[in-house]
Amino acid sequence: MPIISTIDPASASHMAWRDLLFIHHLIMILILRTIVFYNSFFIMIKRECRRKADVNPLWY
Repeated sequence: MPIISTIDPASASHMAWRDLLFIHHLIMILILRTIVFYNSFFIMIKRECRRKADVNPLWY
């Protein structure tokens, strides 16, 4: 393959590594946002349960 041989492997691997880091960065941001969203969601549910339990202990 002449195209790959013209590019020196160091810069090619560097570009691939940078792309990998970029994709990993995006995935990590998505995962962290999902975790934060779910945590706030569960905290809201817990608060609602506590509020209902304070009003009516037999709600559980």
